[in-house]
Amino acid sequence: MKVLVVDDESNYRTLIQEALTPQGYRVKVAGSVKEAIGQLEEETFDFTLCDLRMPRLNGAEAISYF
Repeated sequence: MKVLVVDDESNYRTLIQEALTPQGYRVKVAGSVKEAIGQLEEETFDFTLCDLRMPRLNGAEAISYF
């Protein structure tokens, strides 16, 4: 399964990636919703984990893009 992790905090992105990868997930990360949208335009993911509190475009507003 492919997972996209979206969070403006790099330590959270890394923590989630390190937790999911050994479980067999292929994890990509994005530091902003804009970056995530770019990745979603290039490939598909089975699910997305997105922080709700981010500057500019937040996770709640991003749901329409995912």
